[in-house]
Amino acid sequence: MIAAGGDLTICATENGEAYAWPYQKSGTTYSYPVKMPFSPKIKIEKASCGYNFGFFISSQGLVYAFGNDNSEG
Repeated sequence: MIAAGGDLTICATENGEAYAWPYQKSGTTYSYPVKMPFSPKIKIEKASCGYNFGFFISSQGLVYAFGNDNSEG
């Protein structure tokens, strides 16, 4: 499953992994898909995003949200 919106693209793979791009960490921007650091016990099934935020939903029903510094809602 792939979701895109504005400045963000994310995906959930068939084997439960999650990726996001562009991805920023410690002042570095990665323009290629970067695997999200979920525990191997967490299997991501769905992905959704807006302009600068995203959500991953696990097979356990947990929701993981991330994005810009929340200055825009």
